[in-house]
Amino acid sequence: RAGSLEQAWAIIAELLAGLGPFLSLTWIPGIAQTLQTTNTELALAFAGILFLQVFEHFQGKDDIAAVFHRLPVVIRWMFYVGLTVAILNLGVAQEIPFIYFQF
Repeated sequence: RAGSLEQAWAIIAELLAGLGPFLSLTWIPGIAQTLQTTNTELALAFAGILFLQVFEHFQGKDDIAAVFHRLPVVIRWMFYVGLTVAILNLGVAQEIPFIYFQF
């Protein structure tokens, strides 16, 4: 316990002093190298996690299907087309042989 307010601020400043590199985001390329991925793929992963967290937040408050159906038809179709394009562009596009033909 700090003896004064000045000591309390000094303790808090010392605790937060190590967060400088973390807040400057210089650690992101290191994570990408460790995971053997590119910065773009890592950014997409973080964006996906953020999207799922936002989706879960809104799902807990209201029925997401009801909210989605209240949107204008144009917005819903933009979402459908965007999701389809994202799936087609971000999917794995290599040819994998059908395993049962190998026997």
